[in-house]
Order: sequence, then structure tokens, then C-alpha cells
Amino acid sequence: MTHTNLQVFLRMKSSLPEVKIADLKVYIDSKDGPIPVGLGTNGIFSVPMRDNLLAENPPILDNQPKGTMEFA
Repeated sequence: MTHTNLQVFLRMKSSLPEVKIADLKVYIDSKDGPIPVGLGTNGIFSVPMRDNLLAENPPILDNQPKGTMEFA
């Protein structure tokens, strides 16, 4: 399956009221190295949809305590 020009947009935020979107650091933990994920001011972000990443299925990680991130 080949994906071209396909994007997925999601929104994330912390469940901790003191954590602002600007405090979040998010990346795809690819075997080829971390891929930064930029967040918009409202927490909206896009992840690349490439065949190699789909096959690898790497996790998306952040700099927050486990269980505190929400998809809104």
C-alpha cells in the first residue's frame, strides 16, 4: 500500500491544568531516530503517514508523566 499526501491531524493536551501546550515536547520514536512533532497553539498536530513508519509502528512519546496526556 502506498500513501502519498496523506496526513492525520490530532489534538493533545495535558490533564494537568498547570501544563500548557508550549510546555509539551512530542516526538515519534522511530528506529531511524526521533522525529519531532510540532504542536499548534491549540495542541493540534500532524504525523507523517509513510509506508516505512506504518510498517515500524513507532510510539509517539512526550515529556509528560505517564497517564497525563489526553487526545481531545
